[in-house]
Amino acid sequence: MLSRLLSRFGAKAPSSDASPSPPGAAAPTAATPSDVLHTWIRQDTFPAYTLEELSDDPLRLEIAELLATRGDAQRLQQALGELFSRPAPTAVDRMLLADALRARGSSEQAEAALHEAAGDDGRMGARACARLADMLVKRGQFAHAQPFAECAVARAPESISARITLADVLNAQGPAAEAIAQYRKAISLNPELPDVYIMLGLALLLEGDLREGFRHWGRAEVLGGEYQRMSAAPAWDGSPLGGQRLLILTNYGMGDVVQIVRFVAQLREREPRARFCLHAPVPLAGLMADTGLFERVHVGSIDQDDFDRQVTLTHLPLYGDLDGTGLRRCEHYLKVPPARLAQAAGWLPPRRYRRLRVGLRWAGLPSRFFDALRSVPFDLLRPLFEVEGVDWVALVEDSQVLAALNGHPMFGVAEHLRDFGDTAALMSHLDLVISVDTAVVHVAAGLNVPVWLLARAEPEWRWGRTGDRTPWYGAVRIFRHPGPPGRTDWSAMVREVAAALTQRVAQAGAGEQRASPRVQ
Repeated sequence: MLSRLLSRFGAKAPSSDASPSPPGAAAPTAATPSDVLHTWIRQDTFPAYTLEELSDDPLRLEIAELLATRGDAQRLQQALGELFSRPAPTAVDRMLLADALRARGSSEQAEAALHEAAGDDGRMGARACARLADMLVKRGQFAHAQPFAECAVARAPESISARITLADVLNAQGPAAEAIAQYRKAISLNPELPDVYIMLGLALLLEGDLREGFRHWGRAEVLGGEYQRMSAAPAWDGSPLGGQRLLILTNYGMGDVVQIVRFVAQLREREPRARFCLHAPVPLAGLMADTGLFERVHVGSIDQDDFDRQVTLTHLPLYGDLDGTGLRRCEHYLKVPPARLAQAAGWLPPRRYRRLRVGLRWAGLPSRFFDALRSVPFDLLRPLFEVEGVDWVALVEDSQVLAALNGHPMFGVAEHLRDFGDTAALMSHLDLVISVDTAVVHVAAGLNVPVWLLARAEPEWRWGRTGDRTPWYGAVRIFRHPGPPGRTDWSAMVREVAAALTQRVAQAGAGEQRASPRVQ
């Protein structure tokens, strides 16, 4: 087995986002391979190699240094070949091969090597189990990952990554109490790692503990250096602002930004004299400016003189109203200017009598590792197109996406969708949006456009574990994947949506169709 894996080592070029395992900080130019190796070992949160066991053999040490420095791949393959030409490879040798395959992006070969290494009863076996569990979690195979995660924690209870992976497995499958305990244990092992606070925060949010969840999320941003990246202006602590200028920072998913920006509307009620500025992702800048909540929306660098205080967006809920009615007090908080609404009307053909206009978004961004879990293969959606009385609009920004499909009834306007402001204007002319869990859901709901969410099997913090409604948006109806977590067969859900759509068309025929968009 090991010889076959080794022969495949050079078969796949390293991908652009492949990183060596374990992760380490990029080395300064002047650093020696030995310096980088020390950092590589020290920052490893999986059951780690020791410098002593690597230094026992010059060839093993060279391989570790090549991994740590992302060195010459050809020499790495050659050195591994020399190492495995010897009789009886050690557990460390087998783990180095697995890490090398993983660093090269050869995931199938890496998984096979990890299974081989997991047979060791010691620390390297624990490392292999933790790595295997992590790979399986990223593919959504939670049930398969659980025994490996439990094994890693049992063998190496001090491993932070093993604890986090086990917590991720438990959180996905529910209930969350044991997952939250594992996240807290990981924090006790190292209280300075931002990612653990985020995972703990999201688990608490999923369970409905909003204040504690946002508190941990905010703690992660402080540890991650969000307040230091732009200015030395003081972080805002919730005290009265008066006429001060407050910069609100964002550094996470666009759906998160759209969802949480409602708290700026709450804050404006409390601080009518304050001036709010937002640092936003470029695709959201126009939409955020149109809300009227901000004096200015920044998309590039920001001068220190532009503001007096700064705060991350996810800190704002801690100073706002988080109860059931408060979450939606400012609904709907997104707005589309009349001129943009009028322009978007020209992108669509005239309405047809007693037919619904329905927008469809069936996939997220392929660059996200969880996209395969939240995206619906297009062919599975074809039963929706059999429902009579629907005019379909594709909510995609790339015209090539539609061109690549093997026939469909959707009207495409991709050439007009330059940012989420355009998408919002388009959706204001729709009767219904059907979408997987992307920012499209948040934009539609923030506009109060009815939206049906196709929720993946793994519970996502803002949608909870059960039910077809959410306290965050009145316009959202949730269709839940029947599971179990990690399952990607959407057929049953699509049939349920098609039946509901048939009922909705009948209601439209009885006069419940949206006649025109709301002009803001």
